[in-house]
Amino acid sequence: MIYFRTDANEKIATGHVMRCMTIAFQLQKMGEKIKFLFRDQSSVEVLDAKLDYEMICPKDCNLLGEVENIKKILREDENPVLVFDSYQFNAEYMQNFNGIAKLITFDDMFVEKFPVDILINYNLYYTIFDYDKRYNTQHTRLLLGGNYVPLRKEFQNDVVNVPNKNVNKILIICGGGDQYHMILSLIKSFCERKLYQKFEIMAVAGIFNPDLENLYQLEQKFPNIKIYENVHNLADIMRTADIMVSAAGTVLYEVCCVGVPTIFFSVAENQDNDVKSFIVDQTMYFAGNVRTQKEQVINNIFYRIQELSKDYEMRCKMINKMKQKIDGKGTERIAEAILGIEKIKFS
Repeated sequence: MIYFRTDANEKIATGHVMRCMTIAFQLQKMGEKIKFLFRDQSSVEVLDAKLDYEMICPKDCNLLGEVENIKKILREDENPVLVFDSYQFNAEYMQNFNGIAKLITFDDMFVEKFPVDILINYNLYYTIFDYDKRYNTQHTRLLLGGNYVPLRKEFQNDVVNVPNKNVNKILIICGGGDQYHMILSLIKSFCERKLYQKFEIMAVAGIFNPDLENLYQLEQKFPNIKIYENVHNLADIMRTADIMVSAAGTVLYEVCCVGVPTIFFSVAENQDNDVKSFIVDQTMYFAGNVRTQKEQVINNIFYRIQELSKDYEMRCKMINKMKQKIDGKGTERIAEAILGIEKIKFS
């Protein structure tokens, strides 16, 4: 069986669980049994009902208690594989499971060496880190770069979006949470600037968005504002947009497969490296770091919206560059790599 140790809540949002689900569904399709191991009950709200899970310990139990409970679960399995996806799991934590399961982790920070069989960093900026020097590739398989982006099935297609001559619809996305209240702030700014008279404003709010009540009030008050909550057809919604405004993260790789001119901002330290990957050739526009300059970021976003809405040629160029970044087959490649190590029995 393949186990995923991850979590989701208001603070860390939903990204870790979402990408693990993407890989889990691919593995299920290939005949594998899957189980998610959660510590935070909020994670269950994010998990698809078709996937199995187990709460590994009470939320207030210590790390040692969690480790021992996971070991018990793994020892009941003949040849388990354990996938880690969280910034809270360090090398010392993972070492507890060596010799009990094959280990896999995501790593986009390059802070330390992990004792794993497979390491995944699908970010385009992975080249700034010396993975080959840190890891013996005979012991750890490295899945690096855009060929390993775990895209959901809805984004795995070769359809090229053709931009409209005129910009009519703008989409705002900020992940499963939104601790800096960017969706609310941006929609308020659209209203203050009376841009709802010019554009249709769509916003996708995640399951842990703290401003849902206020967002629905604005939707009722102003025309041309549409709020979507916890959607399962994001690719379809993206395809209706002429410009997208988004927080950084895996969603930037997803929109590359759809092809929508994008203005993005960073909300977390681990997203800062995304900036160079997407702005080096003007694939996307970067508006700034919300953590330190929120008001300036908002002003930059509106400047870029006005600029892009008048520049059809630039929007076409951005879409063409996006489609060159990602081929949409990363989920399959990760699943095949996992199956490869699962077949290797412990000696």
